[in-house]
Amino acid sequence: MPPKIYKLFHDNILISNITQTDADFPNLFGTFTLAKAIPPHVQNYIEYRINISKFKDISSKEPMEYIKQNDGIFLDLIESEAWYLLDEQGTKDIIMSPHFRSDSSIVWRWT
Repeated sequence: MPPKIYKLFHDNILISNITQTDADFPNLFGTFTLAKAIPPHVQNYIEYRINISKFKDISSKEPMEYIKQNDGIFLDLIESEAWYLLDEQGTKDIIMSPHFRSDSSIVWRWT
């Protein structure tokens, strides 16, 4: 079965292309390639999520302080209901805010 290909949007702005690589309910996994013209606030959110993924132990003091200092800046994107995937057939599926990782992988959940 070929991998599913999606386009990731936020608020009708193309953010990235995604190739789904795996799924383990409730999470889906894939790789991403960013679009060229991403709004700065969304680009900063992606960098923030990538930085979180670099911590070895997310529950240790350093990452928790980093999250506490920065989560509020991106609360609009974290809580946004404007994230969605568009598959090759044009089907639109709303998702929770995705988690971008430093190895160009991405994790998301359907709403």
